[in-house]
Amino acid sequence: MAKHHPDLIMCRKQPGIATGRLCEKHDGKCVVCDSLVHPCTLVRVCDECNYGSFQSKCVICGGTVGISDAYYCKECTQLEKDRDGCPKIVNLGSAKTDLYYEHSQANRHSQSFAIPSQLNKLGFAAVMAKHPPDLIMCRKLPGIAIGRLCEKHDGKCVICNSLVRPSTLVRICDECNYGSFRHKCVICEGVGISDAYYCKECTQLEKDRDGCPKIVNLGSTKTDLYYKHKKYDFKKR
Repeated sequence: MAKHHPDLIMCRKQPGIATGRLCEKHDGKCVVCDSLVHPCTLVRVCDECNYGSFQSKCVICGGTVGISDAYYCKECTQLEKDRDGCPKIVNLGSAKTDLYYEHSQANRHSQSFAIPSQLNKLGFAAVMAKHPPDLIMCRKLPGIAIGRLCEKHDGKCVICNSLVRPSTLVRICDECNYGSFRHKCVICEGVGISDAYYCKECTQLEKDRDGCPKIVNLGSTKTDLYYKHKKYDFKKR
């Protein structure tokens, strides 16, 4: 079943009386699971998603005028997914922007490095938009200190590296803002030049409430990476 891209976020506000619409490309699909069979319950969207230029637009792609009413399929209705709120996609533009920067990063990476075949056999990813998975965040109770970002990471979300829609100011714990750590970048510990923010998507997913996002094992990770590159002869051309 071809569901939406996992990065897409739905509005989920209280629906009103406005009927959701679908464009020619998505006509006949369930707005939750993309099923093409057993349409059952009419889709209702909130007033904000049906206001002004958003009126009568497709609830999935948002950029095309709807030609037919949107429906939940019978399975989603039985699972009560039609009661979860307005299903309009709200971050389509930022998702496209992130995808553009990911492709740009992939092209730069492929031009700069040669990845040995043994690395691919071991399952190492060539490109990763988010932080490397072995980096560990502090996650202690944040204080009043504001997180900072260096010139290299300026404008990026501290969780997902998104470059669009900064929303919530980053707060770090007192230990991560003490002494020589003060005013340092929360990602790479360089000199901070701007305030750090969580993007709107991470704020909606409440990732700004998980604790202090300062990276605490950056030095050991760099050492591990050095020996990994030395072991597999991972060199620049």
